Amino acid sequence: MINDRLVAFLRTRFAEELEKARFASGTVTQDPERFGVDPEDAAKHARFSVATAEVHLTLLEDTVI
Repeated sequence: MINDRLVAFLRTRFAEELEKARFASGTVTQDPERFGVDPEDAAKHARFSVATAEVHLTLLEDTVI
């Protein structure tokens, strides 16, 4: 069914988004100066990026599935 395939596609994409956000957040917060970012700003952005990716997955589960 097309809806099942769409859900699987979106779940995969959102999971990838979360994995990328976690990786990037870890990288930037470990050495923010390397990226020209204030440590506090790096931590805020990291939390925001991961939270946004988590919300996408949650909304998919709560609304579509």
